Amino acid sequence: MRMIDRRGLLRAGLALSALPTLAAAQSVGQGAQALRPTGARRALLLGNASYVHTRRLVNPANDVKALAGALKSMSFEVTPVIDGGFDAMKSALSGFRRSIQTDDVALVYYAGHGLQYANSDSGPENFLIPLDAELASAERLSSECLALSEVFEELRRSTAKVSVIVLDACRENGFAKTWDNDTRGLAPPAGWAPPQQVARSAVVAYATKPGGLAEDRPGEANGLYTSELLEQIRRPGLTVATLLAEVSGGVERRSKGRQEPWTLAAGSGGLYVLNPEVVAPANHSAGADNAQLAAAMRAAACKTQSCFDSEIAAVRDPSLLALARQARGQIEGSGSDGGASGAPYRSIGPAGARRQRAAFLLGVGRYQHPAISQLVGGPNDAGYLAIQLDRQGFDVTLSLNSDRAQYDADVESFFRTLQPDAEVLFYFSGMGGLVATADPNLYKSFMVLVDGAPSIESPGIVLLDPFLERLQANKPHSRLMILDTCSFEISEKFPDGRPVSAPRAGLEVSPKDCGFAPSKAPKGGPIFQASAAASGALFCYAAELGTAAYDTMPGTRNGAFALELLPRLPASRPTRDLMLEVSEAVRILTGDLQVPYVTSTGATVDLDLT
Repeated sequence: MRMIDRRGLLRAGLALSALPTLAAAQSVGQGAQALRPTGARRALLLGNASYVHTRRLVNPANDVKALAGALKSMSFEVTPVIDGGFDAMKSALSGFRRSIQTDDVALVYYAGHGLQYANSDSGPENFLIPLDAELASAERLSSECLALSEVFEELRRSTAKVSVIVLDACRENGFAKTWDNDTRGLAPPAGWAPPQQVARSAVVAYATKPGGLAEDRPGEANGLYTSELLEQIRRPGLTVATLLAEVSGGVERRSKGRQEPWTLAAGSGGLYVLNPEVVAPANHSAGADNAQLAAAMRAAACKTQSCFDSEIAAVRDPSLLALARQARGQIEGSGSDGGASGAPYRSIGPAGARRQRAAFLLGVGRYQHPAISQLVGGPNDAGYLAIQLDRQGFDVTLSLNSDRAQYDADVESFFRTLQPDAEVLFYFSGMGGLVATADPNLYKSFMVLVDGAPSIESPGIVLLDPFLERLQANKPHSRLMILDTCSFEISEKFPDGRPVSAPRAGLEVSPKDCGFAPSKAPKGGPIFQASAAASGALFCYAAELGTAAYDTMPGTRNGAFALELLPRLPASRPTRDLMLEVSEAVRILTGDLQVPYVTSTGATVDLDLT
């Protein structure tokens, strides 16, 4: 195993014998739990198929009817609207918002035509197309269609404890043949609002990635995405985040990669269990115990990963899960068939050997350019995480306060020993931001090294995409990308006198504050990795776009995200759930001033963080 550079840690002032951040984290924040709203469960289902002025669709009406039945069986109050015109859709949405009470769960689903239009002032906006829309010109979009931002705004204004938005709406635009606009699929920024514009505990699921198309399947009862959703939605005990990860994996496999769903979640909304009909510890029966034991034994005896995934899905008891994974690791000839699955499991490689687990950790704080703030948390966050992962058996490459030459050398060192089918964790803590590209659906994240300057031409400004592309070429088993960026020094105060980093609006800010925008950046929407190399990777951003992540928290030398992540390692729960738990804990710790979010495109596989 490649060892951490102890000299680098010592130069950064990090102790090897203890992690002082752990005690500090436990004193300033408590672990987040999954939301358990006590109010009603309400769903608004919109499905348009029999269009008057454009191509009719086969599946949406069937999709709504089938999903309504599934949700009613799970005690949802369902409002279905099939083949709704403009007035009907607006009225249904407004009425749905008014029906929501404090502590309710709100689910909005739409199937039908959807399109984007690139408004020069606010960036691409997305629209849900009513049955009666004529759309003779793009100027009639706002008066004939329901803007997706309106859906987000209604949910934001509601008092729902959890908001779940599912959009199976990314089909070819049949209206825009004469429009001077590229309207294929739907767009990530603007109308695809970040979670704080929806609700603090929000999950948004898209049937396909921005700019992509979703399949309407003539001859089939349901669209591809909804068909997979119906297959998974009744599975008991799954969090919303894990459920949607399973749906994404199924859609990508069934479409052979032609359709890659996109999901985005913030706070604990993703930790809500949609179907809680799972045996409670206080009431579980011997029969249920025996069934789980039998499933665990079958899983342990599996020779392929797909067999193991299938059998272990029925096991909920943590001790049985651990025993099954341990037993399988001792079976000769145990291997993987390469299937992707969102289900949690300990990764076991060929011949019973554990897959390589590798981490590349980058922490930067000692910036040379006078316009960029010096950071304390960046190197500490990466350094303490390196110590923890090293203890857990990861091969760790730690790059602290690196200039471009040192970063390139560290990247080469990382890939030199990286094995195919490895589990990979990437973490960056320091200044960073977003840069637009010529593709309206593509925005790239960048990181600022110690020799960075406020220009995209600076050698010390490195894009994340080259690392992603090289990583993808290595065919990793799983990827977790954590970007603890947009940090700056604390200067303002809480009412009780504690220092705080206040959020900023958009990325049009000074490089001394929260990164910088070397070229035009969107006013809203998440920092989104739409490039092909990002498909299959799970991304966790430590703060929403346009807001600042803490450099350090009071009484510590670490940022809020690291403070909440470190005490939770090792972790046996699904990676996505772990990241959402950290997200909710950071939100609580910072009083909503820093809200991390999690996003992914296509099928993702959990890392083994035990």
